[in-house]
Amino acid sequence: MNSIIKSGKLCLCDEADALISMIGRLDENFERAVDLICQCTGKCILILSLTTYCQLI
Repeated sequence: MNSIIKSGKLCLCDEADALISMIGRLDENFERAVDLICQCTGKCILILSLTTYCQLI
């Protein structure tokens, strides 16, 4: 198998595992954040720092 394809598949599997592990961590904070975003009448910019991302995983 092409090494680029193999690397891509590995990356996607890692990301999928990370997302699955976060399922149980969704709580009222997530709901509150979604509500705030939905109430915005203008543009909304979301920023996720590398530090925050690493803490999520």
